[in-house]
Amino acid sequence: MSATTARGQDSELSLFFDTRSYSSLAILSAELTWNIEIKESMILGDKFTRVDEVFKNVTGTIEWQIDSRESFEMIQIIVERAQLRRPPRAISSLKTSIRLPSDGTRALIVAPDIKFGNLPLRIPSQDEAIMLSLSWACETAGVILH
Repeated sequence: MSATTARGQDSELSLFFDTRSYSSLAILSAELTWNIEIKESMILGDKFTRVDEVFKNVTGTIEWQIDSRESFEMIQIIVERAQLRRPPRAISSLKTSIRLPSDGTRALIVAPDIKFGNLPLRIPSQDEAIMLSLSWACETAGVILH
């Protein structure tokens, strides 16, 4: 792997709930997917199929080891919001920053107003870490280069 390739150590990821940052979580991996659907259509009289792309949304997953009470506080916030016990204005967002070693550029990715799916908590054998996975989705995510 090239020295100019961005690695996990070159990134920072933070989750925000009601303006509180949860950046000290022991995150093992995170994934963001800009979902784009390819559409094909053929109009009567055309000789060729038209191909287009349609942006749908952004989805992702985050996996981390349970090492503090912050993880369970976050679970409570997510579940209470889904049960409509928290005001709908309780906004959650995700921010990640990736430093590009090739030229020092920093890419900032912001996913505002994320919504959460299932929260599987994995309790393995005694010598392995307890893990929490989090799936999420939002309408869009922006990339800022600086």
